[in-house]
Amino acid sequence: MSSAIRTICSSLRIQKPKVCEGIANVFQDDIDFILRNTNLEANEMCAVLLGLDCARTITPNLNWTLELPVKTVKPFNRAMFENKAVMQVVHLTDIHLDLHYMPGTLASCGEPLCCRVNNGFSNAVMNKAGLWGDYGKCDSPVITVIHALNHIKENHPFADYWLWTGDVGPHDVWNSSRSDVVTHIRVLTHLLQRHTTVPILPVIGNHEAVPANSFPPPELNDRHSISWLYDTFANEWSNMLPQRAVQSLR
Repeated sequence: MSSAIRTICSSLRIQKPKVCEGIANVFQDDIDFILRNTNLEANEMCAVLLGLDCARTITPNLNWTLELPVKTVKPFNRAMFENKAVMQVVHLTDIHLDLHYMPGTLASCGEPLCCRVNNGFSNAVMNKAGLWGDYGKCDSPVITVIHALNHIKENHPFADYWLWTGDVGPHDVWNSSRSDVVTHIRVLTHLLQRHTTVPILPVIGNHEAVPANSFPPPELNDRHSISWLYDTFANEWSNMLPQRAVQSLR
């Protein structure tokens, strides 16, 4: 299957060959496991991957019927909230810190993520990664994240808590590794803690897994296990969360 992914991705020019190769390598173990254990038939698998137009017949696995509870709407009583204390919350999400960001590199390089040394440097101003970031296919440089956190610290010192809703690292999903993910988690956790003394309530994002979006159930305790990620968060967030919450991560 990984060979087929490489061939299709490269032949149809979906991405550059090295990106196709990386995607196949990163996702091949998960794909092989799913193919060996799935209950879907070939017809259903095609529909799941490519859409319902690929299916010769529509089965219950493809066309779900969900019974939803009746939603009751209560009238809003504004008087209940008059003279009530108002909480101030700082919400941080999808920071996508990139420790490999380099100013002056190509901001548009034909890959899903650019602005790195391996993309090469640009002589054209319009395609050159800036000091603070770029509107091209680039993630957040460290200097920008630090500047933003300093701004929050100076202008919102009375926030009751910070809500941090995940997606820590860069979008190089074809080239991601556990060690790189762990490094980004540690660096960003340290930066946030350094810029506030109020509680930080963190949430795990879909980009934290390797491969991205892959969170196997706990009964898979072999090489497919995601415990390495949960253990990392438990260690890094141990002084931000109650012990009961930390234990729930392991």
